[in-house]
Amino acid sequence: MGELELFSRQFMFIDPESNEAIDLIMPYLTKPGAIIIAFTLFSLIVPVMEEALKPLGVWLLAGKLKTQAHGFALGALCGAGFALVETLNISGQTDQWAGVLFARIGTGAMHITTSALMGAGIVSAWHEKRYLRLFSTYLFAIFIHGLWNAVALINGFSTILASGQPDRAHMLLTASTIGLVILTLGLFTILLRSNLHHRKNNNDVMVATIPGMNDDDGV
Repeated sequence: MGELELFSRQFMFIDPESNEAIDLIMPYLTKPGAIIIAFTLFSLIVPVMEEALKPLGVWLLAGKLKTQAHGFALGALCGAGFALVETLNISGQTDQWAGVLFARIGTGAMHITTSALMGAGIVSAWHEKRYLRLFSTYLFAIFIHGLWNAVALINGFSTILASGQPDRAHMLLTASTIGLVILTLGLFTILLRSNLHHRKNNNDVMVATIPGMNDDDGV
C-alpha cells in the first residue's frame, strides 16, 4: 500500500502524455489498482487543482478587470503560459521536438480554453455576484480537462490497457487518437465562439458608456 501511495504522489505532478509518466507506471503494471489510481489522479484530482490555480492572474486582478472579456483574455494568457511551461518540461525529456509540439497543440488548446472560461467566470462572480455561474464554469472546466487526460492516458497506454493484445491495442490507439482530434476541434470551437461572444458584449458595454450613443438619449 505504501508503494501505491508513493506512486500516486509522484504521478500527480507529471503530464500523462510524457515519457516520464510511462517510465513511472511501468514497474507498477503488476500492482492491482495502479491504473485506476492513474486515471483517478489525472482525470479528477489534477483537473480539480489545476483549473482552480491556472487563472491565478485573474484571481489576483479580478477587482481591476472591468469586463468578462478582460477576464477571458487574461485567463487565456494564464492557460497559454501554463501550457508553455508543461511543453518545455516535456520537450526536455526527448529530442523529438516536432512530435512533441504537434502532440501538445490539443493540450494547449485545452489549457487555454478552460482557463479563459474560468477567467470570465471569476470576473462575473466578482462584479456581478454570479457565484453559481463561476461554480458551473469550474465544473465544466474540470470535466473537459478530466476527459482530455483520460483519453490521453488511453492513447499513451493503449498497449498496456489491451493486455498485450495487438488488435485491441490498435483499436484503442486509433479510437483515442480520433477522440483527441475531435476534442481539439471542439476546444478551438468553444474558444473562438466564446471569444466572439465576450468581444461583442465588451463592445456593447463600451457603447453604453459613451454619451450620445444610447438610443434613448435626447428622447
